[in-house]
Amino acid sequence: MYIYLYFVMKLTQILSEIYADEAIEKELTEYYDDPVIGFNQFTAKELVKMYHRAFVVDKPSVKMVKDFKKFPCKKGLCYVNVYFGSKLMKNLKCWKGFAHDNGSWKAHAWAISRGTIIETTPVKRNAYYGIEIDCEDLEHYVKDSEKKEFEKFLTK
Repeated sequence: MYIYLYFVMKLTQILSEIYADEAIEKELTEYYDDPVIGFNQFTAKELVKMYHRAFVVDKPSVKMVKDFKKFPCKKGLCYVNVYFGSKLMKNLKCWKGFAHDNGSWKAHAWAISRGTIIETTPVKRNAYYGIEIDCEDLEHYVKDSEKKEFEKFLTK
């Protein structure tokens, strides 16, 4: 009986993920008919949550930042930048999803503070689509060497 329930739950999870992938891709291509890259950056749970709760913010008001309180943002490391930013700024909300730029939707992380999107990479985005997440969920993207660099910065 328990094995049967386990397989039913697992199959439901797989089907939900497949359906969510397709539905998200369809919604995003209605805004910009470009490829969607990076579904592998999300858990099945995140994809299903995104499918049910996310919406596209097209041509948003964005504040581009190069650092958080003088701790520099690293080019191409959006998850890491947002994670460390959340450690330095109290009212920062972490978001994970897709952002559109240069002809494709890409897996991305950004922050929101007081209703403004905080972009931590030097790339200008046309649109964002995602969900708010617990900032601690971004920690698994951070390498030990980056954590040491951050701890060193904090002790200065």
